Amino acid sequence: MFLTRHLKYHAPKKFICDVCGKAEPTIHALKRHRDKVHTPKVPTQCNYCGKWYSSQWTVRRHVLNMHVRADEDHTCEICGFVSSTGEAKRRHIQFKHNPKKLHKCSMCEKAFKTPTLLKEHVATHTGAHLYNCDYCEATFKSKSNRATHYRRSHPAEFPCDVYLSNHVKKKHSTSIGFNCDQCGFVARTLNGLERHMRKVHMPKDPEQCNYCGNLYSSRATLQKHILNMHVLADKEHRCEICGFVSSTMEARRKHIEFKHNPVKKHKCTMCEKAFKTPTLLKEHVATHTGIDLYKCAYCEATFKSKSNRSTHCRRHHPVEYKHNMLIRARPSGI
Repeated sequence: MFLTRHLKYHAPKKFICDVCGKAEPTIHALKRHRDKVHTPKVPTQCNYCGKWYSSQWTVRRHVLNMHVRADEDHTCEICGFVSSTGEAKRRHIQFKHNPKKLHKCSMCEKAFKTPTLLKEHVATHTGAHLYNCDYCEATFKSKSNRATHYRRSHPAEFPCDVYLSNHVKKKHSTSIGFNCDQCGFVARTLNGLERHMRKVHMPKDPEQCNYCGNLYSSRATLQKHILNMHVLADKEHRCEICGFVSSTMEARRKHIEFKHNPVKKHKCTMCEKAFKTPTLLKEHVATHTGIDLYKCAYCEATFKSKSNRSTHCRRHHPVEYKHNMLIRARPSGI
């Protein structure tokens, strides 16, 4: 499957852009080209912090990095450096640990790891100034030169001491770890302890989605909902194995796990059966214990599995069942 998709990019390019004439190997590549190059960029506002971005794509990336995955630990697996976002971690690995320098200067023999570094190097040949100071008329050929200027000429506006303080706390603390005073859990960093406290010990207040109004039991479930139903709503979640198209990225992951993974990790302790998911095992164990796990929302009936409850609602409460199907959350782009 992956080889077939890859070979498409070596096939003759037969999809032509009617605006600029660029040829692409697939219709999807042509659509991406049109969206990126020729579609007017409409300013889009983030519903969580109110910031404006030049396009829907940039606001989605912002929501993903700064809100949906804000509580994740972005620690480099190679050197342990902690980045502020997933995107910053990716750039750190590309810049610090990737030895390849793919971006070559056409005016000399130097090469660089990123397009930005190449652009700033070319500016030393052309004499062009790429960046402006936000506080005076100074201009610069590189971001690092501008940062040095900020630190020296505008110390009040450039909070370098804050960044230094955070770095020292994270990387050079003499403490072996940070202990949770409620359960004894030891976190490697103060941020890790704070994440543990929020996830395990803090009461969960209902969180409302700013895009569709649905309520969720915790911030983590809300973030998962935003990622699946809004940030990645316009993407096609197609299974690479069988071609089945799921409604969300999470649904595709569950489809692959359930349909294509032969391993059954969850074994019953009362018989020899095994299951692919903890939920299926729990429902099977209920057949041994006789415990009913689920209740009907419209009558007193109880069930040992969700599928039995769903069948019951479809047969005995068809009006309510149909209404619930209609109001279920559907993916909708930001």
